[in-house]
Formats: sequence, C-alpha cells, structure tokens
Amino acid sequence: MVVSIVGALAITGTIVTFYSTLATSADLEKAKTEIKTEFQKSMQLERDISRLNNVNDSLMKAKLQQRTYPKDKDIKEDVESLKVEKATIQERIEKRN
Repeated sequence: MVVSIVGALAITGTIVTFYSTLATSADLEKAKTEIKTEFQKSMQLERDISRLNNVNDSLMKAKLQQRTYPKDKDIKEDVESLKVEKATIQERIEKRN
C-alpha cells in the first residue's frame, strides 16, 4: 500500500512538472519510461513483501510442528529451507531500499 502511494506521488510529481513547462514528445516518452520503471519496481517490491509474509507464516507453522515432533527430519529440513528463503527475500527487499 505504501509502495502504491509512493508510485502515485511519483506519477503526480512527474505530471505537475510537465504541465508547468512545455514538454516535447521526447520528454514525455522519457517520463512514460521512468513512470513505467518505477511502477514495475514498486510492484516487484510489493510481491517480495507479500512473499516474505507468506514465508514467515509458513516458518512459524513449521516451528510449531517441530516443537510437537522434535525428531522429525522432514520438518527440520522445512524449517531450514524456509529460513534460507526468508533471508534471500529480505536481501532482495533491502537492495531495493
């Protein structure tokens, strides 16, 4: 949601800038490209945040199962793979900020 607001503000700022001066078609094309790029970045960030939330939920459930069945190797492997996936997603998010 925050990303969508930031995207909307970026679009609004770009539009205001071009209405305050006479823009050439090259300027408009450049602005369209910039807006499209920013929108794509914000959508990727939003998807990664959503995926991180899902991984956190799965990790919590796996940890609860691990407490119930401490000797189960499959659950232990699931917890470890979820931790790795969580770290990977967090790195991608941090690189964008």
